[in-house]
Amino acid sequence: TLMATIKKLLQRPTSKVPRSASARAKPARSEGRIWVTRRDPHIDRLATAWLIRRFVDPAARFRFVDSAGGAASPGERSFDMVDAEFTHEGDRCSFETMCRRLGLRGAALQQLAEIVHDLDLKDGKFGRADAAGVQRLVDGLSASHQDSAARVAAALPIFDVLFASFGGTPPAARTRRAPGRGIRRKARR
Repeated sequence: TLMATIKKLLQRPTSKVPRSASARAKPARSEGRIWVTRRDPHIDRLATAWLIRRFVDPAARFRFVDSAGGAASPGERSFDMVDAEFTHEGDRCSFETMCRRLGLRGAALQQLAEIVHDLDLKDGKFGRADAAGVQRLVDGLSASHQDSAARVAAALPIFDVLFASFGGTPPAARTRRAPGRGIRRKARR
């Protein structure tokens, strides 16, 4: 069941030998890697996809798998799924785990991480009053975009604006492609 999977993620065995901290902290050697996660992304996967595109791999591509049986192939990276490279650890959601492991810091990222945590883990740890508004936006994305890739694409500018509202400027903003480049759109008539 879903709850059993969540409990398994939160109670990762400590006997498992983790990769060294330096190996975990190294971003991909080249941009444009495929990042694998579960289908039907919500707050943690949407926010982590944004984090990847804006801070880790601006040319990242995403592949979505079933929660019951997907796995990353050699050369792919994974997040927010069972046995993922970046996933829940202890009381941290995937977004927080990636920030911590990759050394991504700053007041704006911390505020965003607190909102993602409160919405994903529903433990009220940070008590963010603004989380309710973000949840409404995520609910709207889910209702408007059934396709996982389309949902992530629609979420990116929302997280950009939210991040900016906390005073943040993503490093990828300086090198991001011009609007519309690399995005397939229907031809206008």
